[in-house]
Amino acid sequence: MKKQLVLSASFFCFFSYVLFCMLPQGAVIKEGDAKGYYHSAQLFANYNKIFLINEVPPVGPGYSVMLGTLFKIFGDHLHIAILLNLFFSLVVLFLLVGMAYRMFGCYAALFVCVTFPLHVGFLTYTQCALTEVLLSLLYLVVIDRFLRFIEYPADAVLLLQAGLILGLSVIVKPAAWFYGLLVLMAGVLWGVYKKDLVPVFFFGISFLGVALSYLSYNWYIFNAFAFPGVMERNFLTLYLPKLFAQVHQQSFAQAYEMIFVMPYPERWILLSHLVKHYPFLAGKVWIANVIKTGGGLFVHHLHLLSASGVKMGQSFFQIQGTLWGASKEYLFGSSNSLLFHLLAFGEFFTMLTRPFLCVVYGVFYYRQGKYGHLFFMSSFIAYFLFGDHLHIAILLNLFFSLVVLFLL
Repeated sequence: MKKQLVLSASFFCFFSYVLFCMLPQGAVIKEGDAKGYYHSAQLFANYNKIFLINEVPPVGPGYSVMLGTLFKIFGDHLHIAILLNLFFSLVVLFLLVGMAYRMFGCYAALFVCVTFPLHVGFLTYTQCALTEVLLSLLYLVVIDRFLRFIEYPADAVLLLQAGLILGLSVIVKPAAWFYGLLVLMAGVLWGVYKKDLVPVFFFGISFLGVALSYLSYNWYIFNAFAFPGVMERNFLTLYLPKLFAQVHQQSFAQAYEMIFVMPYPERWILLSHLVKHYPFLAGKVWIANVIKTGGGLFVHHLHLLSASGVKMGQSFFQIQGTLWGASKEYLFGSSNSLLFHLLAFGEFFTMLTRPFLCVVYGVFYYRQGKYGHLFFMSSFIAYFLFGDHLHIAILLNLFFSLVVLFLL
């Protein structure tokens, strides 16, 4: 298996290099958030500061500190971000192969080796100065620790490690803060039922220790005991303009320009007003976001990076015409590249099979009587998918589903 693993890693590096050569210079920071992470890393490398503002910054410092440290050592070069993400992707590969081998056997591990170099999501986000690959790695480690603990409940240190890694992910992006609290509350109930609170204590002290330390840092530096506004960004910067555009029959760009200049308190008032008076439309827009999160194609981000004219956030639901015409336009309309067409077709096929594969995954663990595995994985995927945290859950559940289907 070591030979196959090395071969898989080599192919992934090769495809990443080919993609790097195809993309224009500067694509690594073309996306708006990538520019923010890159400039924060520059500030840390030159002045030992992450932000020059006097309020809690909109993003966590974890990724910028890592990238800025490399800038200190090797100099300020854009390709360092790509190499850092490439390293994270390879660690994900090694961890996935180990998990597949332990849980399903050598053939499943071999299947991961074959499919990973072709995963458009990892290939795409390796080329961007974004946190997606790092967060995927951290969440995958958390999943591995939890599943190991379910198999070996006497080893409470596994939950100590899981809490530590989940806490560190909050420093990168606080998307998992509420999930950690939910796991902690469920763990307390489980510990009371089992009359064993030691594992829950280990998880709580490590997770809350890291997260509260980060909150204390923000309070000391910015005089605010708060995380970066991920929830505000999701609700007020992405969801609210979509809902406003639907209500007033405007384009998303028009709604975004109008709402962008509004103070946050006024945005919350507007959002509550729209949800109160248009509850069904508000639910429809949110469900559309969830479907887009679970069924969107990573290849469209590649189109953005390649300067082929596609707009970020292009949605299937915004394309006019019949179902067949809209599907064809969504897959092939934004690029004339044969390579992108092939990638889009392959990714579209896996997207269609993904719900079925998740059901197969659930049935497999239910019939095996592994209710702890099933509950944990279902809660994890549901939290990040329905929370509209883009890409994170998809990068994980795809491989688990494919491994189970291959096993069956």
